[in-house]
Amino acid sequence: MKIQALSRSLDTVLPSRPGDAVALPRNPDPSQHPFAKQREYTRAVTASKLERMFAKPFVGAIECGDGVYALARDGGRLGVVATGGGMGEIAVHDIPTRRSLLSLPSAHSGIVNALAFSHTSKSARGDARLLSGGVDRAVRMWDASGSDADVDGGDAGEGSSAGVKPIRTWTAKAAVHAITHHRQTPTFATASNCVQIWDESRSEPTQTYQWGHELLTCLTFSPSETSVLASSGSDRTLSLWDLRVASGSIGRILTPLKSNHLAFNPLLPTLLLAANEDHNLYTWDIRNLGGGAVQVYKDHVAAVMGCEWSPTGGEIVSGGWDRTVRIWDRNHGRSKDCYHTKRMQRVMTATYTLDARFILTGSDDGNLRIWKARAADKLGVVDGREREKTQYRDALRERWSEVGEVRKVERRRNIPKAVRNAAQLKRTVLDAARVREENRRAHTRAGQSKPRAEKKKAVVAEQT
Repeated sequence: MKIQALSRSLDTVLPSRPGDAVALPRNPDPSQHPFAKQREYTRAVTASKLERMFAKPFVGAIECGDGVYALARDGGRLGVVATGGGMGEIAVHDIPTRRSLLSLPSAHSGIVNALAFSHTSKSARGDARLLSGGVDRAVRMWDASGSDADVDGGDAGEGSSAGVKPIRTWTAKAAVHAITHHRQTPTFATASNCVQIWDESRSEPTQTYQWGHELLTCLTFSPSETSVLASSGSDRTLSLWDLRVASGSIGRILTPLKSNHLAFNPLLPTLLLAANEDHNLYTWDIRNLGGGAVQVYKDHVAAVMGCEWSPTGGEIVSGGWDRTVRIWDRNHGRSKDCYHTKRMQRVMTATYTLDARFILTGSDDGNLRIWKARAADKLGVVDGREREKTQYRDALRERWSEVGEVRKVERRRNIPKAVRNAAQLKRTVLDAARVREENRRAHTRAGQSKPRAEKKKAVVAEQT
């Protein structure tokens, strides 16, 4: 008699590492699991409900004085940011400890509009310098470490800055509304009624570019083509500048309303993000500005004041006059999450931390708020088993995100009543405008031509 015995190796049954889940034997034959899809759908619904149940995005807030109108992230230190206020105050914060590294209550006379960290000019300890600009036309460089050695007198406690003086001071042509620093050289640019290029070792600008006489509200260097800048003006223009060109300008378009903030994608440097006064965000391909917007993001019900890409380049955060913070996927025109609090006022600035785990927003109520980039993320230590369960639930939610109850749970968000009413009124106005346009095309010769796409309407004119 022949006897066949079943034998299994312990390596295929026992976990490979302590704490890992035990691998259970399973027959992969679909005929043995007739209700696999039904069970998976039920798990996806449960995963979506759990995600919304544990969604608590707000982490904390830091008092910053009279509003936060400028926000800069230190690219060399994780969790270090600088804020500028409405009374000329500047502060450098350490986000993990909620501690002030540097406090300058009278850095400028008037509102501080622009901040930027300099990574090419460092102190003896290797700490980055901070550039600031305001309506007093002064551009000042500070030691961002906030050490006691820079204090001329008085008791220098934590974050104290009694008697701190700027390392260098430059005088711009007009009130400074934006500062951006070159990634590789000790060069920075300021935006006022013109674009001025400065060298940190010189007292006068090396180059000055001007096109028209309107005020420039935003300016930023390209992360890859480091000689290219993008700017927006109060005359509704969006311009590109090149330091290698004598005239400076290499392209310009006119948009329906002015843009309040610009940001280049860190991984796709040809994509330029613009926060506009018409309640929308736009992404542009700088190689073809006149061809129309690449994507339009619609959900805000008031002017969008600040925006920024995540370090991974796949998500966008924006804050606006409607007192909400919205998170977007780069390829979708509708926001996937909306953050708000009862006390938060108009959001002026928004950015990600360097590890893309948290979002920082500054509003005119004087608070720097800290949010989770993913509302349901757990703070603290997560073991391997819990991490695997979370990844499995996320995969289920993504697979069934457009089906039935999962879609309903994923898309539902509780927003303030004022924002909901404003959104409803905005939909009514837009629907009425669309009906008027359809009637006009139906009864006039305008109907003989093809209607303009929504992305094409973002360009009113291209100027050369």
